[in-house]
Amino acid sequence: MYEKTALFQPKKEDSKSLFDFEDRLGEIKHFKTLVENTDAFLRHFNDQLDHYLSQRVGGGAASAAPPTPPSQLTPYIAIHPDTDCLGREADLKRLDDAMARPARAVVVWAMGGTGKTTLAKAWLQRVKDRYKHWAWIEIARQDDQTDRSSRLVDAIAWHPELAEHLGLRLEDVKEPEERFRRVMTALRRLDGPNLLVIDNAGDEVAHPSILAQLPLPPQWHVLLTSRSRLNGCDIVTLNQLKPEDAAKLFRRYYERNCTNAEVDALLQEVQYHTLTVELIAKTLREHFKRLSLSEMTDKLRRRQLADPDLQRRIAIHHSREEVEVYNHLLVTFQCTDLGEAERLLLARMAALPPGGAYSAEELEEWFKLEPAERRALHETLRALERKGWLNGSDDGLFSLHRMVQQAVLYQLRPGEAALQPLLEAFTQKIAFNVGTNFAQLFRWIPFGEHILDVLPEEERKRKAVSDLMNNLGIVLKEAGRYERARVLLEQALAVWLKTLGEEHPYVAMARKRLEALGGAD
Repeated sequence: MYEKTALFQPKKEDSKSLFDFEDRLGEIKHFKTLVENTDAFLRHFNDQLDHYLSQRVGGGAASAAPPTPPSQLTPYIAIHPDTDCLGREADLKRLDDAMARPARAVVVWAMGGTGKTTLAKAWLQRVKDRYKHWAWIEIARQDDQTDRSSRLVDAIAWHPELAEHLGLRLEDVKEPEERFRRVMTALRRLDGPNLLVIDNAGDEVAHPSILAQLPLPPQWHVLLTSRSRLNGCDIVTLNQLKPEDAAKLFRRYYERNCTNAEVDALLQEVQYHTLTVELIAKTLREHFKRLSLSEMTDKLRRRQLADPDLQRRIAIHHSREEVEVYNHLLVTFQCTDLGEAERLLLARMAALPPGGAYSAEELEEWFKLEPAERRALHETLRALERKGWLNGSDDGLFSLHRMVQQAVLYQLRPGEAALQPLLEAFTQKIAFNVGTNFAQLFRWIPFGEHILDVLPEEERKRKAVSDLMNNLGIVLKEAGRYERARVLLEQALAVWLKTLGEEHPYVAMARKRLEALGGAD
């Protein structure tokens, strides 16, 4: 028996939802229990409640069984482990041992560009047949240590396939926290063993309210990759490649004659960082007549960037170790002979959500290309893949590594002129009318948000940008993100007042929307 305290006295204004109840329960620090801690108690409570509710469906009457979810619950882009995961056999063994009998979620922890995602994929492709169900969740987060937003809830709440594969109907559920809770409940109800992989997880995953809802052992194994040492999880640290493995990786892409001493000097300079080794090898391969290995090493040693403001921005946004990596990446970028079309394509790709992979057909649509321009796009995509700046998959999808994406943004700083097609495309994607089903627009929210994040501050005050702000603000309001919606609608109103004038109907509509949100005049 527990002593009844004021904490247990319900208030009239308290929400009656289970999610709010869990939050209040998580505040209790003094109850007597046999479980290890509050998180374990919450998981036990969730599991027992799920079991109870499953017995009460239809008031005890027989009900139709939901469709059986597929084994693969989410889309996944495969890699070639034998060639893409060089030198990581020992790390794969350590990860396999950690996942064999996990009491908690397991985190592969390392700095950016070390190969966390590749290791997780190589392990997944070896073991996925052990599991009845598995899901891969990608968190779209900039490679920036100042990004502290909570992205996991949104990634799962608005995932385009996961809820559908679980047999959930969430069209009328707008609050992301409630959608997240329902998906987590559905996952916990699945018979195991099952596997959930969350790539690029942030600190928010370690919050008790999130950990308590994750589907954990024994029915589920949970693997995360992160640049943070997440509390409440078991850590598998991923170190830099061994010198001999880094040399193998370098020579896989650079096959010209060079001495071991030359290779060793370069690898020591970049500290055997996986992404940097691969990118420099491809750069030297493409420019072998104009740039020798020793010349490249010398440029890397003189890595102080010419732009002091850029150097300062990198130092603010990244850890000391990653500042070194970005210096190397930017020096490499400056050594790369990229044409105007290649630079423009990189700038536009960098304005799309981090971690995404896109087909040439999608890029044709979003870049608003005419049929005669599409062949040139395909050629440019393949050229950038060959040079190492883009990753290409067997499925014809193209992506930027997050650190490469950030380096491109530092170097090119794309503005409205470069991103005009994307501004138009995604303003139209999230356009709405009286009969719009807003839930179908939620998948485009990360695209609109990232484009706005990329644009320089002074260019966010232009009419074309304000139209995207307005549409995105309205869709965010429908998604339950009221504070962010208010900020965007206020910014759009400020631009319209300046460019359209007080009497314009857009201004009147913007004021009404802000009044409904309790916003500014």
